[in-house]
Amino acid sequence: MQQVDDTIHMQIYYASMPFKAANCFQFQAIAYAIANVGQGYKMPSYHKLR
Repeated sequence: MQQVDDTIHMQIYYASMPFKAANCFQFQAIAYAIANVGQGYKMPSYHKLR
């Protein structure tokens, strides 16, 4: 679990996201969605997100 927390922390830090983003209900929804998909999930590309 610590490795997951560290990875999330580094993403927020390197993307210059405000740490208050962790308080957003969507932040937890993202974590649940990824956990439910399981291993092998690939994040959407920059172009797909646009």
